Amino acid sequence: MEDYVIEILSGITPKKLPLMKFRDENEFLIVQENTKKILVLNSTAREIYNSCDGKIVNEIIKNLGSLYPDLNNKKLSLDVLKCLRDLEKRDLISLRNKNEGITCDI
Repeated sequence: MEDYVIEILSGITPKKLPLMKFRDENEFLIVQENTKKILVLNSTAREIYNSCDGKIVNEIIKNLGSLYPDLNNKKLSLDVLKCLRDLEKRDLISLRNKNEGITCDI
């Protein structure tokens, strides 16, 4: 099942949604979403969020794999996907199928 999810979501393109405010600190990114909730993203979540600039999920995973070469690729892939889904639930990004331009509801 995990392999299927990784395969299906690997071609999805995460896109940043507009924020009310954000502040980049040394190790953290502080964002205020449209519901006025303030969220603090750690360095890894910040790296994933900042990668949502037109790259497909596979490219984001490869980039993080080069930063963390000791991590198992399957675990890294699942962790990135979980983070992206969490960012989507918090209305910080939307996950779009690059080919169809529709939101992914997996």
